[in-house]
Amino acid sequence: MFNNIMAAVTLRDTSLQFININDDSIELGRSFSLEGEVCAVARSEDKIVVSFVPHHWLQVLSIDGTVMHTFNTRTAGEDVFKRLSLIAASADGMFYVSDGGTSTITQLGSNLYS
Repeated sequence: MFNNIMAAVTLRDTSLQFININDDSIELGRSFSLEGEVCAVARSEDKIVVSFVPHHWLQVLSIDGTVMHTFNTRTAGEDVFKRLSLIAASADGMFYVSDGGTSTITQLGSNLYS
């Protein structure tokens, strides 16, 4: 069974919603607005990474929604990602971003967003 799990979800709009899962019940937690149309979201213990479309950028947020860092994924006029897709978090706090345009996965190390 699940015990006290908090997840962050989005429905491709401009808000993020937490859900709390405890055994057989699911409850809505807090929510907050973001500064663009959300593509994907992933959460580790104390950080959330959000990708935005059609803009090519990522944001690292604290668990209370404070923006810790914004990554513009354009470098020297070129897009680092062709089409941001999904984000996943691993148990050790690393984040992985998939690029549907190049069929690649990029690992974001903790030194990039801490």
